Amino acid sequence: AQFYAAGLQVVKEGVAEQDSAAAQHSFDPGSLEAQILLLLEERVRPFVQQDGGDVEFAKFDHEGGTLHLRMHGSCSGCPKSSVTLQHGIKNLMEHYIPEVKEVVAFEEDVAEDLSYLSH
Repeated sequence: AQFYAAGLQVVKEGVAEQDSAAAQHSFDPGSLEAQILLLLEERVRPFVQQDGGDVEFAKFDHEGGTLHLRMHGSCSGCPKSSVTLQHGIKNLMEHYIPEVKEVVAFEEDVAEDLSYLSH
């Protein structure tokens, strides 16, 4: 009751939209991407959200086994986010999905800035 009386938001802005965006990924059931999304939803995101952050699937590179994740909230720009990625998320992913060899933060600005190198 005090929560509502204080006028606090029940859901942070954008969180519901992020959840629906994640649901828009249409991968075949049983595919590596579908397995990764399920693991992110069930094991990773609840843990990261406890600290005010969030992670979102960006893409998975099958050749190199690299999982690219977008970092949101307090994870974005946090100096410890690389530790979370490499020791927490990577270890969990490798345990359940051995095809995942590396987990990196997906930097859209950097990807766009370096696109001229591939021409």
